[in-house]
Amino acid sequence: MSKQIFSAKKIATIALLLSLHIVVTRFVAVETQVFRIGFNFIPTSLCAMLFGPWIGAVFGFVADLLGMMVFPKGPYFPGFGINEALYAITYGLFLYQKKKDLKHIIP
Repeated sequence: MSKQIFSAKKIATIALLLSLHIVVTRFVAVETQVFRIGFNFIPTSLCAMLFGPWIGAVFGFVADLLGMMVFPKGPYFPGFGINEALYAITYGLFLYQKKKDLKHIIP
């Protein structure tokens, strides 16, 4: 028997974070004609912190792609998905397998 990479619990957690990312990005963000203040970094950083930088990178790209497919706001530009993936890699490199208490998360 081969070892499973993803358990059902991991898949369900990633799916919930993915749906939270889409909802937070599309509905909770404060938008004007000039700028947008969003909180989409929270689910991305949580996924990268819990599952590592590479799973976080796939998560970031897929979250951007699915968010654009479900709630389009113009033509799709893959650079934004790559940007989300790079954010997740950065979060994962700094937060993965570190002590997870409030003192270490908030500087």
